[in-house]
Amino acid sequence: MMCIACDFPNLNGRPMPLSLSEEQQTTLALEAVAQERKVQRGRFGNSNDDKPTPYHWVTLLEAYIGRAAIGLMHRMPPPTEEAELRQVPIDDEELRTTIVKVAAIATAWIEAIDRAAKQ
Repeated sequence: MMCIACDFPNLNGRPMPLSLSEEQQTTLALEAVAQERKVQRGRFGNSNDDKPTPYHWVTLLEAYIGRAAIGLMHRMPPPTEEAELRQVPIDDEELRTTIVKVAAIATAWIEAIDRAAKQ
């Protein structure tokens, strides 16, 4: 799974500073979410975001959170040798990409609620 807009760190090719303030860390995270929303909006448009019910939004969020949960589960020591053979661990970059997508989907839902309130 690739997140086109989730380059980490989101510094437009500049090297990552040795230390970031908490505000800078938050800014980098929110920029990644905003970039992913832009990708989603370009791919699907806002009109698709206005159609789903709250149940659809929850299901979509659960699917992406489930991906992260399954990947993290595989980081735990396997209970058996067979389980170890089936492990597909998730690395930090893929985990970050998945969580950025979760945040972007949640943002799309918030935007849809706000648009509906204006009508």
